[in-house]
Amino acid sequence: MTLEIVANAGSVPWLESFSIGHDRLDHEHRRLIDSFNDFCAFAATTPRPTRLRENAHALIATVEAHFASEEAIFPLIGYRHRLSHMREHLDVGNRLHSLLLNDTGLEPAAAGAAGRLVFVEHILRHDLEVKTWVLHAAGL
Repeated sequence: MTLEIVANAGSVPWLESFSIGHDRLDHEHRRLIDSFNDFCAFAATTPRPTRLRENAHALIATVEAHFASEEAIFPLIGYRHRLSHMREHLDVGNRLHSLLLNDTGLEPAAAGAAGRLVFVEHILRHDLEVKTWVLHAAGL
């Protein structure tokens, strides 16, 4: 999927298949997908780079706070791959900084859509692995 297709795709809905079985983290994931959708819509309509940059900083800070929440449950559920998952969090954060705060040559809405894709891919490729550990810890 090209960035152009992603940028023109509109909003990404929350899907129950994104759920990892932890209420707080699922709520944060849902809220972050909504925040990325809002950022993309705002980026497509605002002519004010300063406001866009402020929103990008706020979005990245919210993602980083979510990663801290996620990492806090790893020892509680006995998650054995936490160090590699934490490295993935650092990579996602770096990619978001690059896309949303640096001049990548992308239109702001396309950069936001690319950032949203990075986050959703993280959920699908890494957080769903955590789901097994969450369910096991809950006795399910």
